Amino acid sequence: ILNVPKISKKGIVKIMKKKTWITIGLMSLSAAVLVGCTTTTDNTTNQSSTTIMSTTTSDGNTSLDSTENAMTTMSWQDAVGVFQEKFPETSITSISFDTSFGKWYYNIEGINETTEFELRIDPATGETSREEQQTLDKDEQNAAYRESEALDLEGVISIEEASQIALDAVGSGEVTDLDLERELSVTYWKVTIEDGRKEFEVSIDARTKEVLTTERDD
Repeated sequence: ILNVPKISKKGIVKIMKKKTWITIGLMSLSAAVLVGCTTTTDNTTNQSSTTIMSTTTSDGNTSLDSTENAMTTMSWQDAVGVFQEKFPETSITSISFDTSFGKWYYNIEGINETTEFELRIDPATGETSREEQQTLDKDEQNAAYRESEALDLEGVISIEEASQIALDAVGSGEVTDLDLERELSVTYWKVTIEDGRKEFEVSIDARTKEVLTTERDD
């Protein structure tokens, strides 16, 4: 027969107190972990809705803010790939990169021999929305019209480089949207910049990087 030592009432109270403190400690640790997780999520969300800002360096040149430089995780080439995967054998007629409710989106348009297509793409997730299709007019349903409307995408510079060139041209401000367009045989980026109450539109040859025009609207 084993002799089981008796535990006094004071001993029982001490044991219960120890269990209580252990429970409180575990609850505090769990709360700290939850707070840490919440903070990380909030920071990630804030980083996804940045805009392109400029800063002026000591030598007087304007450059993209290093914290805003990675404005998108998807290049315009990747966005075109998403569009053409959804609408095969199409020619791209327009690429826009602009903000909607503080978030950047690609809006891409393209055509084939009979139909015009439009698609919005989230550069952060690759998700698509606002898918639209419209039948071309009879006089537009031919190869000549398609060729006249299609953008020449060979050698087109990146969105980041076009933004930097535009900011250098006006001196300071915030890029709010970019559009890749065509005028006759020239494919160009049209970059919109806001600086206080002033708004600029800078057109840049998308291959040679030459600034074609700079317009100011006060």
